[in-house]
Amino acid sequence: MGCWGHKISESDTFADVYEQFFDEYNNGATAEAAAAAVRTQLGDYFVEYDDQYDAHFALALAQWETQSLEPTLLKKVEQFVESGADLKNREDRGADSKTLKSRASAQSSFLKNCSTHAHQRSDEDDRSSTFARKHLSRSRHPMARKYFRLARNTPTASTSIQAQV
Repeated sequence: MGCWGHKISESDTFADVYEQFFDEYNNGATAEAAAAAVRTQLGDYFVEYDDQYDAHFALALAQWETQSLEPTLLKKVEQFVESGADLKNREDRGADSKTLKSRASAQSSFLKNCSTHAHQRSDEDDRSSTFARKHLSRSRHPMARKYFRLARNTPTASTSIQAQV
C-alpha cells in the first residue's frame, strides 16, 4: 500500500483500517466488535510486513478515540516504536533520513498520546459500547462526533413510548 507522508495517518493501510473500524462502529457495533470485524475483514494488513505497522497504529487510534484501547494492542504499538521496526520498514521502502526523522517524532507523539491519556481499558474493565458512546462528544474523530449527534437525535424506545402517550 502507499504512503504519502511521515505522519502516522498518512498511508492507505491506515486509512482503510481506520475507516473500516468507524464504519462498523457508526453502524451500531461495539468498539470490541468493530475491532474484531476489522481484524477479520482486513486481517492480511495485520500480518504483512509492509502494512502491519500502519494497521496496528490505525486500530490503536480508533480504539483510543472510542475509549476502548486494548492493553495488548498498546503494547504491540509500543514494541513497534521502541524497536524501530516501522522505521526500518520505511527505510527499506526508500524513505530518506529527513522523512525517517519526522516519522520517529510522529511515532513518539502518537505513543505518548495513547499512553498518557487514560483512554485505555484494563483487561478487567469491561466497558460497554454505551459508556464509549456516552463520551463520544469529546472524541477527536469527526465520524465519532457525527455518530454521537445521530445517536443523540435518534428517538429511543422510551422516547417513542412517551410521544405516543
